Amino acid sequence: MPKLFAEHQTLFDEIRTNSYIEPKSGSVLLVLSPMTHDLLWLSRLFDNASVLKTCLFYDLIQLLEPNRYLESLEARADFAIALAFLSRFDRLISISAASGDEAAAKAGVRRNAISVSGVAVRQGLEPIKGEAPVERSHRTYYLVAAGGDPRKNPICAVAAHARLAARGRSKTSIKILGSCPESMRQELRVAYHREGGDATRLIFFDHLSDEELRQEYRHAIAAIVPSHAEGFSVPLIEASAAGTPALASDIAAHRELVDQAEARFASDDPERLSGILARLEAPSDDLWDHLLREQGATWVRFRAEEVGERVAATLLDGVAQRLAAPAVRRGARLAIGILTPLPPAESGVADFSFGMVEALSKLADVRVYTDAQHAKRPAGIAALLPMDDAEADLARLDRVCSVIGNSHYHRREFDFLLRNGGAAIIHDARMINFYVLLLGMDRTVSVARGEYAGEVRPEIVSDWLLHQQRLPILFLSEIVAASNPPFVHSPITAELITAQYGKTPVVLPFAQYNELHPRFSTPESRRAVRAKFDIAEADFLVATFGFVSPDKAPDELVWAVKLLRDWGIPAKAVFCGGFVTAELEARLRWHVAHLDMGDHIRFAAEVVDPATYKALLFAAEAGVQLRTYFMGGLSGALNDCIAAGLPCVANAHLAAAMDAPSYVRRVPDSLSPLLIAEALLDIIATGEDRRKPVEAARSFAFDHSFEAYATKLVAHLDS
Repeated sequence: MPKLFAEHQTLFDEIRTNSYIEPKSGSVLLVLSPMTHDLLWLSRLFDNASVLKTCLFYDLIQLLEPNRYLESLEARADFAIALAFLSRFDRLISISAASGDEAAAKAGVRRNAISVSGVAVRQGLEPIKGEAPVERSHRTYYLVAAGGDPRKNPICAVAAHARLAARGRSKTSIKILGSCPESMRQELRVAYHREGGDATRLIFFDHLSDEELRQEYRHAIAAIVPSHAEGFSVPLIEASAAGTPALASDIAAHRELVDQAEARFASDDPERLSGILARLEAPSDDLWDHLLREQGATWVRFRAEEVGERVAATLLDGVAQRLAAPAVRRGARLAIGILTPLPPAESGVADFSFGMVEALSKLADVRVYTDAQHAKRPAGIAALLPMDDAEADLARLDRVCSVIGNSHYHRREFDFLLRNGGAAIIHDARMINFYVLLLGMDRTVSVARGEYAGEVRPEIVSDWLLHQQRLPILFLSEIVAASNPPFVHSPITAELITAQYGKTPVVLPFAQYNELHPRFSTPESRRAVRAKFDIAEADFLVATFGFVSPDKAPDELVWAVKLLRDWGIPAKAVFCGGFVTAELEARLRWHVAHLDMGDHIRFAAEVVDPATYKALLFAAEAGVQLRTYFMGGLSGALNDCIAAGLPCVANAHLAAAMDAPSYVRRVPDSLSPLLIAEALLDIIATGEDRRKPVEAARSFAFDHSFEAYATKLVAHLDS
């Protein structure tokens, strides 16, 4: 490699040339630009399982214009080799989520190997403490990020500004940043004149110091970034740091930084951009103030310290997992046995296990043992076997993991765990139903006496069973004692187990196991599912998902919808799930009729088919998921709502157990219909019922993917 500049040499403790060093365990290979440097000479490091291979990834712009970037055979060969190497990295640190998606789609990089760092704004462009944005009245021009690459598309901004000036609606100038060659400048001048602009108002810059650039940003009405494609857009965060609104072409990388639709335009639509500029200059329009307020803090996430910490966290997490993985060090895949129900068993745990095992099989050799009749075979597994074979196979497995839930589907897994030990994935925060209904009252009372300091009699246990919000214990003592380690999905459950049993479980964030295909979010799907439940387009649709049971507070939701209607909101509710008992259905329907809400509350006749369930997640304006028991219990339905970007209301305990994002409104656990209704009203007030938090939902779904879950599970099983 070329010799480093002197200022770069100071960054390193030691620099060696032309000498291979056998890396120690825990070493990190960090490639700073994998698409532009020859990686073949690093092949030996890529073959070393003890080295964490990482890279900083920018984009695959070359694929958009191969005739420009990959003109020669040599360039195409180098690019193909670099593309092949991308999938061999253990961690890929992408400058944006959009670039990460591109690496996954076009280079086969595993999504759970991708993290996002962003790009740091230079410190010289950060705002000076106490410095206020320049007043709008003192700003007389627009600033356009360009440069010599046609992909930057400055002609769109030039045409938009010229059209505005030609209509006599602007006396402003337009300034072009970047070292545009003279041929491009002339082309832009011709285009500006052709669209009716005065060429004296088209100004070009060459090099500017950071302070000069900062002042240009500060005094611009807006920064315009009209690129056809970007991996990340530095001018957008530079504008934010300078206290200047930004307008951006509607591409994936820009949507991550500019989430105001009114500030985006198609890169080939100068007329749309011209209309936005006209609004910025109209005295009666508050768009400029709105964008300044909304975008003012964008840059803070991209301070050098913030970006550096995200990179460091990725490296440290990767090293920690690598050091905790003996199978990786010995160059072998872990042999894991999973005991679990599988579809077609009508169980959320069975569905969860199916997705989990498919992801796990990409990282380990997985043998699945199940009692499910005609079990659906997960892709990639080494074997699908009856539960009777599990004990005979123990000698051939590195680790075995029993999946435990609070239903009859888990009786064999429970018995195996208590006889043989091993890891356990504990899906439920309490097991009283399992003990009473499957193991009998005598066994239940015996276990309860071992866990509870007070008096325990069969009638007390029966009362706990009917009123589980009063339950003082978890009925997990036998399971936790046999598990090594116990895995749970909620930090609250983990704290309760630690406090009650003195053993700390491993927390694995609950994975998103329902595939929410884009077809369910189309306008056609929305109209169809609303029509199915007789919900008009103008109605404010509130949906709650899963079986209707007393511990999900259905009465409180009915009252909340009534309050909304009393306040003039055309609210309607759909209970998207069957009733657990006929008695509950009769009582709740009577309650609805008594409140004269029969036209506004819809009940599903039975278990809802998956397509209707998923379509309703996108068709509703808001969701409500409530629990009246507080032991860290989870909600797969709330997980689906979050991943679909459906603004929700949940009680505080459930939201905390699910690690729910900000678009899940918390209401107190002492449930109040008034507070539930007010939380739904807040969703309307903030406009989230119309402009749903798509990017935040996408981030949640990625962080809670089965790939991420399986990676953490393997790391702990192989420790």
